[in-house]
Amino acid sequence: MAFIVEDGTGKADANAYVSVAFVTAYLTETGNESAWSALGSTLQEQAIVRASRYIDQRFARRFMSTKRLRTQALQWPRYDIYDASGQLWVSSDEVPAEVQKATAEYAQRASVGASELITDPSSSRTPMESKKKIGPIEKTEKFGSSNGTSGLVPAAAFSAYPTADLWIEPLLTGRQGSPLAKV
Repeated sequence: MAFIVEDGTGKADANAYVSVAFVTAYLTETGNESAWSALGSTLQEQAIVRASRYIDQRFARRFMSTKRLRTQALQWPRYDIYDASGQLWVSSDEVPAEVQKATAEYAQRASVGASELITDPSSSRTPMESKKKIGPIEKTEKFGSSNGTSGLVPAAAFSAYPTADLWIEPLLTGRQGSPLAKV
């Protein structure tokens, strides 16, 4: 599959929010480029694709506004988002800087050790609720989802990546201090 960066037009075949050059510049600016720079361009592109897919899979249902085009491959661009004072905050022809920076952060993690950012829940199922009783033996575990993505995917499948997650947070619905989507 080709490496195709979304440019704000809503490409039907895009699979990345940023270029390798963007991630390299971002990581250089933050002083975290050494491991990234040691990778070949193919591995860097693959990490960016995994990071972009992770953003879409984890946050799609919680992003403000809606996808601009039904045919676009990624979740961004989306319809215009306005702040509380009515000022345009994110235009419908752009991938927000927050998404780009988060993609760089997630790509770095996808390139070193955490090749898949989403954990297979069958390999490490963590119960949301556990109850044990010693005599006579009783054990109850409840699994479920509280991440707002899908009732099929347990919250434990999505690891926390604080630096990247904080870039995404202002773009999510229901967050205090987030701009409001204009309807």
